[in-house]
Amino acid sequence: MVVERHQSRLTDLEGGPADGPGPLDAVTVRASLLTVQQVSSGGISFELEFRNDAGHAIELVDPIDQLQCMLLDELGYPVPLPPALPRSMVSPWDPSAENLQQRLEVLAITQNGQALDVKTQLARRTVALTPATRYQFRLRLGRRMSETSPRQPMTLAPGSYALVLTCTLLSASQTQPGSRILQSSPLQTRLQ
Repeated sequence: MVVERHQSRLTDLEGGPADGPGPLDAVTVRASLLTVQQVSSGGISFELEFRNDAGHAIELVDPIDQLQCMLLDELGYPVPLPPALPRSMVSPWDPSAENLQQRLEVLAITQNGQALDVKTQLARRTVALTPATRYQFRLRLGRRMSETSPRQPMTLAPGSYALVLTCTLLSASQTQPGSRILQSSPLQTRLQ
């Protein structure tokens, strides 16, 4: 069986901030995942790549902390996911806030193909993109809410799913503030 990779370039969400041209316009975000994945892998793994096409450095507030995932089942209905608050909304200084984003697991982080230490990168709370930098996160969405016991998340069952990602880019720069809201097209995958 040939396994393909489904890719999507995230585009500006209609009705998002209308600041006009800004410092974040040069950031390109792409998502990709395998069209067939094994249930034994622990969930749906996907990659999110941030690229700076500007001629100057851009610093973002942790984009994974701002990432929203909507998972749809094969009939197009949303799959209930565990609630998660961005760390920055709870307390930027509270180390226990690290566990709030339980539905997403960060598997790896690379910069221009070079592996970075995940804990060190997540502790920074910002991502610095130098010109022509590719910064990539490999993530796994592995839990859903149980219909019978809402407080007990359960693993994803085999089946066909579509993943829609909404990524809010926030400038971490005091001198060049700005924001963009980007969304992917549905990324199709099948857990078997």
